[in-house]
Amino acid sequence: MEEKETKRIRLSTLFLVLAIIALVPMGYFTYKTYNEKLAEEKKSSELQDQINSLNSTINELQQQVTEKESADAQTKQQGAEGVYDENITYEITENGEATATIKATKDNQTVTRKIETEAAIADTGTMVIPGIGSVALVADSGGEYYGVSVYKLSEGKIKRLGTIGCGAEMVEDATYEITTKAGNTAVVTATRKGKKTTNEFTLESEIVKTDVIDILDRGKVALVSTNTKCYMYTIIQDPTNGETGGIYEAGTLEKNP
Repeated sequence: MEEKETKRIRLSTLFLVLAIIALVPMGYFTYKTYNEKLAEEKKSSELQDQINSLNSTINELQQQVTEKESADAQTKQQGAEGVYDENITYEITENGEATATIKATKDNQTVTRKIETEAAIADTGTMVIPGIGSVALVADSGGEYYGVSVYKLSEGKIKRLGTIGCGAEMVEDATYEITTKAGNTAVVTATRKGKKTTNEFTLESEIVKTDVIDILDRGKVALVSTNTKCYMYTIIQDPTNGETGGIYEAGTLEKNP
């Protein structure tokens, strides 16, 4: 009986030892697995932080791009439409054969400028030029010469934007069509007495607007506008026989002189 009990104890001890031997690698494996899991979770967390940071950077860059595109679009739109300043009024007084005074009033503030023309003043007036806005016009004439100088109130001063040539060779009964290509090339087609004449003009920057305007009832001109300038084109005629010629630039107006 005692011998059996001794064998039983020995077997229990053996099993216990074997169990301990088995538990040691299992414990080590469990510890290793736990540490590896912690390391992976740490890496995953760091990677998620990097992804979040990258997404934040992308969002910031996208916002900057959107703001830049919006600003560019606004600038282009302003270049196309002009700042019209409908509350500006102009008064032009002729002081002599070749001198005049322009008064521009805005918000109850009046600015005055005295001007001298190259020839006798032939006409005065005001109008809205697409891409520029409200302006004052002073035309002077000498013989076949007829030039219309354009003035605008800007930054508290009356500034001269340029001159449009409307001489005797200008055609008053023509119609115009304007198309663009390659962003900065204007194709101007004039029709007169059933005959079409076309010419192309390549500008220094992108075209933002085209239109057709009448200058002091002297005749229509084709207007091609960039963000910085307005170009005027007109078909001309031989004043001696009325024969139609080509299309030429009648003048250029600076938007920000």
